[in-house]
Amino acid sequence: TISSSAQDSIIMMDHEGNVTFWNEAAERMFGYKADEIIGKKLHDLITPEVLRNAHIKGFSKFKDTGKGDAIGKMLELSALRKDGTEFPVELAISSVKIKDKWHSIGIIRDITNRKKAEEELKEKLDELERFKKSVVGRELKMIKLKERIKELEKKLEK
Repeated sequence: TISSSAQDSIIMMDHEGNVTFWNEAAERMFGYKADEIIGKKLHDLITPEVLRNAHIKGFSKFKDTGKGDAIGKMLELSALRKDGTEFPVELAISSVKIKDKWHSIGIIRDITNRKKAEEELKEKLDELERFKKSVVGRELKMIKLKERIKELEKKLEK
């Protein structure tokens, strides 16, 4: 019930890298139904090719120790949907030992909207910075112009 009502994807992978659990949020996020992906190699399906070797290397270490660079951390990276589109995610991975074999549990959140909002905010801040520089530039020109006018007034007074 908890995993069915979760908004984030909850995925479990066995010691061979095969999907053993895939909740409803994962179905919505990635486009694979549970019966399509259970028993398949997770990294082959949702990891972009440019990241796949790093994932496989990290998983190799994990299989033996239950530890790895990604375990217990919150990571931002890219994932693949069934249709091949790449999208940004936030990933938290935990390890659990079942029958003397290490398994991983991943909680994945689609952060597409957050990334879009961050980009829009960055664009607005850049625009504000450009505006500030132009205003400051005009202000400096006005100060120089006032100084020049004062100099000319002094010359006229003489």
